[in-house]
Amino acid sequence: MKTLIILLLLIVNCLSSQTMQDYLKEAENNNPLLKAKYIEYEQQLLNAPQISALPDPTISLGYFVTRPYTRVGPQNFKLSLVQKLPWFGTLTDYEQESLELAEAKRKDFEQKKDEVFFAVRANLYELYRIEEEKEYLKQSSELLNYIYPIVKTKVETSSARLSDLLTLELMISELGTKINILEIEANPYREELKQLLNRNEDSKIAIPSVLEEIISISEMRVSIMNNPSVERLEILQKASKYRVSSASSESNPSITLGLDYINVSEMSDMSLQNNGLDIIMPMVGISIPFFSGKYSAKEEQATAMINQYEYERENLLNKLKSKFESILFNIKSDEERVILYDNQIKTLNNIRDLLYEEYSAIANEDILEVIRTEEKIIQYKKMKLDAEVSILNQKAQLISIVGE
Repeated sequence: MKTLIILLLLIVNCLSSQTMQDYLKEAENNNPLLKAKYIEYEQQLLNAPQISALPDPTISLGYFVTRPYTRVGPQNFKLSLVQKLPWFGTLTDYEQESLELAEAKRKDFEQKKDEVFFAVRANLYELYRIEEEKEYLKQSSELLNYIYPIVKTKVETSSARLSDLLTLELMISELGTKINILEIEANPYREELKQLLNRNEDSKIAIPSVLEEIISISEMRVSIMNNPSVERLEILQKASKYRVSSASSESNPSITLGLDYINVSEMSDMSLQNNGLDIIMPMVGISIPFFSGKYSAKEEQATAMINQYEYERENLLNKLKSKFESILFNIKSDEERVILYDNQIKTLNNIRDLLYEEYSAIANEDILEVIRTEEKIIQYKKMKLDAEVSILNQKAQLISIVGE
């Protein structure tokens, strides 16, 4: 039994000690979408050796049904080997373009990873918000339950109105209902987080003790250029440049090398020099691209794609920079709100404590003022918590903009 208790404590401690980076690493390793995207990248990477390989050689065998006779004997069969060779550098261009396209797929994977990481953070932040809200609602409920016997005693001694007691009971009941609703509200976030981590339904989700991640705004502003989508467009530009080069190479002649072997039988009825000598004939061919219009069109198309990706990159950078500055403004606004709400809460706590002291000391003092003040405290705590979670979410968006 003692061993079981120790084991359970170790499991609980392991869960509670899981950090944000642990969750992100787990998502990277286990998320099905990320696994699929990485396989897609690996598949594209395998295209390079296929595209850069020489065309398969052609081997043909011909049998002479009616055997032609030569001076040294009749021909039996003909064996031919032909190998086509593209223009110098064409295969290298194909390979480099394929490798760049594979790198673009890797940037797609990184972009999806950033999206999954943001979703993991967002769900953890929501669970944190729910737990914090439950905590201060429980504290308010404990305070009101502490006040309840005093109010009840005053009602019994006619020092307070029955309506005051009923109002207090109503608020205590309302707080209990809100706590229960928050328990239900947390379930979708837990389930979505399990799906993102690819965990089974029975696994537990523990909120990390530290959610705030250290970020340098100045460094992040510079790092916008490292956004995976921006880098992907840069890579596609490089791939298009190789496509321009390969299209230019395709307009050059290609060389065909061949070798024919003809089997010749000896003539038995006469004696000749080189009687039955087999025939070996090397061949060289050149394909002349008379109709080069399609290659010119292909080259122009690839050049146009270079310009297209450049414009898309500039547009994306402008959007990211604008979004970055907008998020920074919202963070600063929320930070000001947190300071304001924190001061309001401190002031209201002092007011509530004073009102409670007056109610305890003075007969016929109105308990409703204490209740109303506590309601305001709850309201400001919620607004402060919402602002804090908003800051966390917006910082997560900044991280997503610059990439992990």
